[in-house]
Amino acid sequence: MTTIYHNPRCSKSRATLDLLQANGVDPEVILYLETPPSADELRDILGKLGKSAHDLLRGGEAVAKELDAAAQDEVTLIQTMVANPILIERPIVVKGSRAVVGRPRKTCCRCCDCTLSARSVLLTQWWHGQPRAFHRPWRAPGGPGMQASYRAAGIHRHREYGTASTG
Repeated sequence: MTTIYHNPRCSKSRATLDLLQANGVDPEVILYLETPPSADELRDILGKLGKSAHDLLRGGEAVAKELDAAAQDEVTLIQTMVANPILIERPIVVKGSRAVVGRPRKTCCRCCDCTLSARSVLLTQWWHGQPRAFHRPWRAPGGPGMQASYRAAGIHRHREYGTASTG
């Protein structure tokens, strides 16, 4: 069973979930801000990641600065992260004895044994959840070079109707 510790307000977390689903993985979604992991679960995740709590800390958060989380020892930091789950880096994908932080999002495929073609990455990147940063949704990001990449992958978009087609 694959599990994703997910924050739906985070674009990276949404993109990772979309990437998993686009590759046929139907993960158990845990909204970790609403139901944070216990200290034991967090230690288990850290063991599977092969990282320390400091590696999983979102140091830029106001709470982290306020609590001086970076200066805390491992045990105290885990308790702080359980009490303030916003401090946990996201998304975390867990499958069996393996776990990865989905940044960049394609790292989740190492954990889930997905194989990604350039086409599936581009489809996921552009069509699943359509990133809100697009000023003109009919334009591919990155200018003509990216547009050519999408065309080469066989992804076409009708400008007037905003519909997608492949092939």
